[in-house]
Amino acid sequence: VYLTDKFMLRKYGRMLSNDRYYALKHGPIPQNIKDIAQGIVQEKTSESENPTFPVSARYCLKFLKHSPAHEWDIESVREVDEDYFSKAELDAMNTVYDEFGKYGMWKLRNITHEFYEWKRHEIDEVNASAPMRIVDFFSDIETKDFEAFFNADKKDVEEKKSFYMRKREKA
Repeated sequence: VYLTDKFMLRKYGRMLSNDRYYALKHGPIPQNIKDIAQGIVQEKTSESENPTFPVSARYCLKFLKHSPAHEWDIESVREVDEDYFSKAELDAMNTVYDEFGKYGMWKLRNITHEFYEWKRHEIDEVNASAPMRIVDFFSDIETKDFEAFFNADKKDVEEKKSFYMRKREKA
């Protein structure tokens, strides 16, 4: 979700998740996705069991389940309802998956640690979580491995940043 949000911000000036992000030891995470994952892993079946759960746990459990392979593995139990997403969102998710889907969780974590928006927090055991600024997602890509993927055209990225900031001011 993080890499798709970063990609969409830099390409379209908008996010897939529209969520608040936090830098954690193992990388960035949108708050609502973290809450959903915790609910699924803990198998919460009603909102009354977890009042901070952002959507109905029963609804999420229709589509997702905890996989016993790893403490935080979650897998789909149904096909994705593609009608829910715009063409740009589907294209972005597929593009990001094609680029990053080949990596395991530790390699993905290391990749996320290369980007300014996470690096600026220097997360460690003492500072376990820090709120991230979405505007930082527009910062220069310092690692050449992903510069082209995340659109190295500085003028275009600045235009998307301006679009995002104007849209945010109106909201």
